[in-house]
Amino acid sequence: MPGQEYTIPAIDMARSVKFYQTLGFIQTVATPDYAGFSCLSGETRFSLFHQKNNTFGKVRIGFETDDLEELVANLVAVGMQFVQLPTASPVFWQKAALYDPAGNLVSLYRTIPDIQGMPLPLTTKTFFHPD
Repeated sequence: MPGQEYTIPAIDMARSVKFYQTLGFIQTVATPDYAGFSCLSGETRFSLFHQKNNTFGKVRIGFETDDLEELVANLVAVGMQFVQLPTASPVFWQKAALYDPAGNLVSLYRTIPDIQGMPLPLTTKTFFHPD
């Protein structure tokens, strides 16, 4: 969905901004309580809002990349710790996962074009996605 913006909570803005910059996002807005980013594909905006504690609960967010294995290897090399390394799923993608500094689950995934003869779903570009 081009033109969409998704905002998630951040308890420590500096740590969260650094985390998402390490993932490869370009910061476009910086205030003490808000940070905006350009997504990897450039189609969607992503942002963080500051909260003093986790009153909104945890969020699960996903970002699609064509170079999942390379991206994960590069992130591991700089010290990022994954709770799941790239693993194929029976529902059209390969996924890796890690937590951001606020405890939000961040999935990095790549669409797999043809699993056991099954056609791709109509749309493969998603931001939030189920397991």
